[in-house]
Amino acid sequence: MQKNSLVIFKSKPAKVLSILDKKVEIETLDGKNIKLPPKNVDLLIENEKDFNLQSLKQLEVSELETTWELLQEQEHSSIEELGELLFDKLSINEAYTVWLLVSEGEYFSFNEDLSINIHSEEKKKKIIAEKLEKQRKEQEINSFLERLNNKTYLPEDEKFIKEIVNLATLKSTTCRFFKNISMEENESNAYKLLLEIGYWNEYNNPYLQRYGAELKDNPAEIQSNDSTDRVDLTHLQAYAIDDEDSHDPDDAISWDGHNNKMWVHVADPTSIIDFNSSADLEARARGSNLYVPEAIVSMLPKKATDNLGLGLTEISPALSIGFKVDENGDINSIEICFSNIKVSRLSYEYAEANLNALDLGEILLYAQRFTKKRLENGAVELDFPEVKIKLEEGSIVKISDLPRLGSRILVRDTMLMAGVAVGQFCLKHNIPVPFSVQAEHSLTEDEINNLDTLSNMFATRKKLQRGQYSVLAGKHAGMGLENYVQVTSPLRRYLDLLVHYQLRRYLNHLELISSEEVRQLIAEVDIPIKANRQTERASNLHWKLVFLMQNENWSGEATVVEKIQKGKVFVSINKLAMMKKLVVSDSYKEDDKIFLQNTSVNLVVQEAFFKVLETIN
Repeated sequence: MQKNSLVIFKSKPAKVLSILDKKVEIETLDGKNIKLPPKNVDLLIENEKDFNLQSLKQLEVSELETTWELLQEQEHSSIEELGELLFDKLSINEAYTVWLLVSEGEYFSFNEDLSINIHSEEKKKKIIAEKLEKQRKEQEINSFLERLNNKTYLPEDEKFIKEIVNLATLKSTTCRFFKNISMEENESNAYKLLLEIGYWNEYNNPYLQRYGAELKDNPAEIQSNDSTDRVDLTHLQAYAIDDEDSHDPDDAISWDGHNNKMWVHVADPTSIIDFNSSADLEARARGSNLYVPEAIVSMLPKKATDNLGLGLTEISPALSIGFKVDENGDINSIEICFSNIKVSRLSYEYAEANLNALDLGEILLYAQRFTKKRLENGAVELDFPEVKIKLEEGSIVKISDLPRLGSRILVRDTMLMAGVAVGQFCLKHNIPVPFSVQAEHSLTEDEINNLDTLSNMFATRKKLQRGQYSVLAGKHAGMGLENYVQVTSPLRRYLDLLVHYQLRRYLNHLELISSEEVRQLIAEVDIPIKANRQTERASNLHWKLVFLMQNENWSGEATVVEKIQKGKVFVSINKLAMMKKLVVSDSYKEDDKIFLQNTSVNLVVQEAFFKVLETIN
């Protein structure tokens, strides 16, 4: 290597300016002078005369195919040989042209020492085909990006659009196209783009997949047959009171007049599903049923619900919890057994209209005593608007409110009583189960006794601690219960199912699942349970917004629940069960009623916008 030699540095030509002791000084194409060890450059050609690096040019090659054919008898060549065959001489521009030609990699390729490999006919065709395919793909992507920028797409773009869908649903956190379309790379912009190009419309719900909820029913086969010895309770009138369209009835109530005892009957899935079986593990991975307007995704195999839902067959197997409630609201005389029952299925509306005609004995009295004690223990009774969202014909959104019926309150209270009875039973017999606990609140007696307005309830809810599960029994402050175990929904909630596993083991004198394993299971199912709740909240809000889009200029009543600051209030839009921050021009007090009209919807940020039409009071 000498001064004025042509070398390659970082895949670009450079000129040697001087030879130093242990380094060479080179000039790069961008005009920089760099000193570096000789091993960091590759020599193309020794050259004595000075030359202008910027004036390097690629020469025309007319005999490339012929030259390559002449060299087919050998495997290797050199820059010197190839230059002389192509140009009859080798100087700076000839060497540079040879380097460019070989670097293209079609007819020839370089080794690390800049010796040249001569490609066979087969290899040359393969490389050229690969290059053409690469160019075709690049052109395909460029055409797609052009359409994307113009907010359109073609059917052949489907494979690229799927990458945007994956980001919109958070199956992936990246998408290669966003750096080319002047949009920040995130799931919201991916969703926005899919709407803008028309690939998606408002009926595509990205939140179904965004949080990792399982969207397929439990696929496991039921392996076990029910061989349980059961107490015959078919002489009792059992009522399963539920929503009219419920498909998984898992609880019923009875009055035993002979023993002055009430019974809560619960579906008995552990009679055919074993702990740690494939059906159990699949249920554990789901944590609970998923309820979204599009569908119900079942935690348990469909066969389990069909066979075990109370009232779906003439005789229903059940886990029955019997108890009494004394004048102080305390639960005693607890009895738990496996049973056979006859169930009458009623809707909440039917039960409400016929409550006094039902054979309920003293159940209503028991519920009153129990509720009185809960309230004395600081129970917080909140009553926010609730709605049911249904999709008709797959796209028409119907929203109906859920009235506060006495029948709903009765079912709630009886299920709470059953949970307390099971909690006491498990404590007495040292059965490890997940207790529902909530830390003590700091509400005053006056605050608890004045929950007759939405604003008071809204303020109170913010002061309550989040409930949780624990293997240690503890108070559930919000419900005013000293101990409580959720047990009445084993078809729909995994931790209820876990309680059933434990009760079955105890009643059959089998080894119990340990406290430590119960603790681990609580932590394990917390993940899918949270994913389900996030999916349900976001999906319900999505379809509420679609409802507003379908009902242009929708208007309805709202209640001011909080004054945030001047010009801003928080309202409850009752018919939508939606909380919303509003910017207002007038001054409002808490619990003022105002009439709103929807002005627009933004699906991407999940926002609905309203204007105030009038103040009602």
